[in-house]
Parts: sequence; C-alpha cells; structure tokens
Amino acid sequence: MYGAADHDIIMVSPAVPGLTFHYTTFDQITDDISDARVYGGIHFRFDQDAGAALGRNIATYVYKNNLRPVHGQDDDHAPRH
Repeated sequence: MYGAADHDIIMVSPAVPGLTFHYTTFDQITDDISDARVYGGIHFRFDQDAGAALGRNIATYVYKNNLRPVHGQDDDHAPRH
C-alpha cells in the first residue's frame, strides 16, 4: 500500500536543467498538477477542484469495494460487502 506520507520523490526535467521538484506526499504532486492546469489556462480553479474531488471519491470507492489483499497478507483490511 502506498500510504499518505513518508515518500521521497524527486523529479527533474531534461528540458529545463536545474529545475527540480521534491515531494514527500502524493497530495503535493496532485496540487502542483492542478495548479499547472489552472495557470496554463486549461482549467478554471473551480472545475479543477471538482475534478480532483470526484477522482478521490472514485478512488476511495474502488479501494473499499474492489481491491483485495495480496496473497499472504493480513485480511483485516479486506473490503466488506
């Protein structure tokens, strides 16, 4: 499982030498992506926020209703129907 924190993700771009992004949570990455889409004129803030909320809701539903533990792991976290 990925979990919410304790990550150390560093991204660089060969197109922009010296530009480095350092993240410790997945939320930081998605926030940067959302900001880039708004600042780039692709989306407005309200629709980007609505889309992000919808994506989180779908992911939560799939996690709770469709994912199963890997063989050999504790079944205490298995979804209940």
